Amino acid sequence: MHLFGIFCFFLVVFFNTKDTCADIQDMYYWKTPEFENQPLKDDDYIGPYPYYIRSNVDVLGSGYHAQSGLMIVTIGRLREGVPTTLNAFCTSDYPPGTSPHLWAFPDYKSNTLLPSDYSTNVHQGRKLDPEPTSDELRHKNPYNNNYYIKSDLRLISVYHASIDNKCNRLYVIDTGTMRTNDNVRYWIQKPALVVFDLPPDGCTTRKFPIIRRVELPESVWRDPLGFDYASIDHQIKGGCDDIFIYFDNIFDNSIVVYDYVKNDFWMLANHTSFLPVPDESYILDKYQLNYGVMNIALGWPDKKGNRIAYYAPGASTAEYAVTTKTLKGKRKTQSNFGSEFRLIGYHGCKGSIHRQFFDLSCGVMFFAHMASGEIACWNVGNPFNPNYLHTIIKPDPFEVFSDVYVDAEGYLWMHSCSIYIVLGSSDPLDITKVNSRLRKVRVQDAIRGTVCDTYGGLPDEIAWNYLDDQ
Repeated sequence: MHLFGIFCFFLVVFFNTKDTCADIQDMYYWKTPEFENQPLKDDDYIGPYPYYIRSNVDVLGSGYHAQSGLMIVTIGRLREGVPTTLNAFCTSDYPPGTSPHLWAFPDYKSNTLLPSDYSTNVHQGRKLDPEPTSDELRHKNPYNNNYYIKSDLRLISVYHASIDNKCNRLYVIDTGTMRTNDNVRYWIQKPALVVFDLPPDGCTTRKFPIIRRVELPESVWRDPLGFDYASIDHQIKGGCDDIFIYFDNIFDNSIVVYDYVKNDFWMLANHTSFLPVPDESYILDKYQLNYGVMNIALGWPDKKGNRIAYYAPGASTAEYAVTTKTLKGKRKTQSNFGSEFRLIGYHGCKGSIHRQFFDLSCGVMFFAHMASGEIACWNVGNPFNPNYLHTIIKPDPFEVFSDVYVDAEGYLWMHSCSIYIVLGSSDPLDITKVNSRLRKVRVQDAIRGTVCDTYGGLPDEIAWNYLDDQ
């Protein structure tokens, strides 16, 4: 039997089941978001478009900070009429089964567009804000005097949030670019990494100091609209600033690496394992999202501080891995990629991945399967094939999960949305129905009694002698 056919057979056997975890909680949902204290009315115009077009707006991603009870909510500006891109609410204010009202994070001023933002689009050339040349336009970062931040912080379009529970920080990538429903793109400013402090009383004060804002140099991107997720890699002997950050760009087919200490960026692009597979890019057999490399998940550190970085193109059923020693080495170019980038297995039919997250506490990876819409798990101590993948939840029809992560209290959060409509069509969202939803379950409850709860020992083909020889 053809190898792909074997995987399809295993997928039918192991994935064609109902939810196996009875303790999954439906936490929050949105038909269309409501916002607290909006500065403008829905039908007020900014440039050529109304401030809020409800049938264009869907909650794309989320991130939970357990210490403060803050839920970060992201709404990428992938269509016109999105009031704010980075938002939040406090979970203590909303019981399960409700639709929380959102407020702009850190404030509305940072998130509100200007009429001038529509003056130049991508087809007419880049319109990028120049760096300030006067100290009057800057203020020193109170956390680190070696870095400066624009006093007029602007957030154009953020897709996902990365919560650092170790140091209580929020990392987001502002693409600096917005897209309209007819696929016109406006490049307003350079893509930037923005880092916020998340104090324990943040829900009370709603004050979130900026720790750093740094623009990504043009040498590491061609299409900023493709920056999706960020993975934070703490070094074992360092403090909160001793980190590397890995950004995926789904349109450039690249991984961008940022050395936080040295404030240095470099890019790894166009390896064959980064490329989408068009035949595997369909969602619900109708919508096509032809995404390249995305969703980098980081395993345990070895004694030298290196990890296995697991990754996959969004449009692919394959799963790959590389050591972070290779990513951090700043020596790879398109012409000298080596065997460090390795195929470790296949997810099976409709097994393309939107997001994956490695839970360090139990050695289990969680996947948000894009094509099937399911959440699945895999214990990294087992071989990677559908025999060892377990379906945690099968979504409702036309529901697709876009985010999966584990918080500091051991809960697995699962966020679903209608991204396939927002990006894969020009259809309006049906705001009489639920378009996005947040669920959670304890990790141990999710995997108990499943193949993900069985550790078989780290396989040689994945461990590579646990990185020591790399």
